Amino acid sequence: MPYQEKGGTWRAVKMINGKRKAKRFKTKSEAKRWEAEQTAELWQPEEPQTPTDSWLEVCTAYLQYVEQRFCHKTFNEKKLACKQSLQVIPANQPAQDVSVFQTAEILQVVGREVSGYAANKARKNLGALWEWGRKFYGLPPINPFRQADRLPADATPRYVPPEEDFWKVYEACEHQSDKVLLLFLLHTGARIQEAFRLVWPDVDFERQQVRLGTRKTASGGLEYAWI
Repeated sequence: MPYQEKGGTWRAVKMINGKRKAKRFKTKSEAKRWEAEQTAELWQPEEPQTPTDSWLEVCTAYLQYVEQRFCHKTFNEKKLACKQSLQVIPANQPAQDVSVFQTAEILQVVGREVSGYAANKARKNLGALWEWGRKFYGLPPINPFRQADRLPADATPRYVPPEEDFWKVYEACEHQSDKVLLLFLLHTGARIQEAFRLVWPDVDFERQQVRLGTRKTASGGLEYAWI
């Protein structure tokens, strides 16, 4: 299935007998037509093979995909993971040649420079990149990032301020709009971006309900719920 790249073009991908080809088109319909037209007969052995995509190319394409579908925080997290991987994996190395040894070394570097928790987060994000690459770049089925062992990481409980601290912050606010926002967050449990996304159709005074939309979904699309 074609997917849209950052520049607006559509990338068509076809796998036949373990071989992969990709081509860019201006429209989705052209990309789908090209995929449907590809057959094993057209791919003769004497035909030059498509150059192997480098690790940097796969990372770049994945980040373009993520930037279109997920929030800015998620994009930055995955961008950092790609940057960390390039400390070990040469940018021009064929992506399909990434080894478990290299992925384990990435975790060691991140664990040493940052923390075990950060290394395990990189492992999660790079593992997701590889699964995406299997679909669009024909990467091998064995995911080397998920093959690497997690690093020891101490769990840090999330700090939840007591209610009296909330009211101290509330009283310290100089602007009424800030106080209104804090009260809204307190009584709805909304995330800050959910509050900023609110529009008048999301407020039902008659039923005393508020509709919140979140992108914390599998597809990255907005889903709404009345509370």
